[in-house]
Amino acid sequence: MATPLKVLIVEDQEDDATLMLRELRRAQFEPEYERVDTESELAAALAKGGWDVVLSDHGLPQFKSLQALSMLHESGQDLPFIIVSGSIGEDLAVAAMKSGAHDYIMKNNLARLGPAVERELRDAENRRSNKAAEDERLNLVHELEVAYTQLERRVRQITASIMFTDLEDSTQMMTRLGDEQNQILLASHSKIIREKLDEHGGLEVKTTGDGFMIAFYSARKAVTCAVEIQRELEEFNLQHPDTQLKVRIGLNLGEVIKEEDDYFGSAVVMAARIMDESAGGQILVSELLRQVANGPSNSEHEYANFGRRTLKGFDDEEQIFEVLWKEPTT
Repeated sequence: MATPLKVLIVEDQEDDATLMLRELRRAQFEPEYERVDTESELAAALAKGGWDVVLSDHGLPQFKSLQALSMLHESGQDLPFIIVSGSIGEDLAVAAMKSGAHDYIMKNNLARLGPAVERELRDAENRRSNKAAEDERLNLVHELEVAYTQLERRVRQITASIMFTDLEDSTQMMTRLGDEQNQILLASHSKIIREKLDEHGGLEVKTTGDGFMIAFYSARKAVTCAVEIQRELEEFNLQHPDTQLKVRIGLNLGEVIKEEDDYFGSAVVMAARIMDESAGGQILVSELLRQVANGPSNSEHEYANFGRRTLKGFDDEEQIFEVLWKEPTT
């Protein structure tokens, strides 16, 4: 049974087109064709679509086969393009193949046309199959990338205890002490805080002027670290009565978004706002952090009700507690 074949023939000689069609029928094809011989006719035929193969003479009166090939490429259709010419030099044939022509056949050897079309149709089908497989692979890769991004975003949304510290009156201290002595004092302040956060598993996120932002994955350790910072600073102040280090500390617990080495989210902002409510030497915490840190088996710290506050940037009042960190005197 003959194979249906839709052929677009770019040829100005009707007799030559008839000879091509005869060879295709001999090769067991049943061609349905359209013959064009101008750029406008070719453009209209390509726009109509539905073709299986393009057969093009090389030297038409108004344009050449390479122009026809370029128009086919511009149309985005992956069709076999075979040059059928009465005279084409070797250099032109090579140039045509490099430009994307699939074969060239001399008009005095049309017996090659049927096998060439059959081969190129098979190759075109393979290309389409490969492209479909590649498109499917790329779609799968894209879906996996989207899924991974969503998973990564969920992983980044973790629960953490966030601590903010701030050295009170640091500007006045610098004015009073001078740059050199101020830097020595700031180094002592930083050393104390970093030693304590290392002891209690805190992660230094960044410095904020004369303070720190620190993340913990244990609310209890976060409070214990804050308490020991204040006690260590108190000891320092007793030994250096002329250079007092008064640090404000605020703590909050909640879901945060981790981006590279930083943390973001409303829980982070609330921790900073809670610190803003404190004075030097105070530790203030949110109600949620107190509840988690002061669970049934973690009652090592005492808290005092600091009252309800409307924090900057938040609509609702928040219950704040003060950690009573000073050791009882005997």
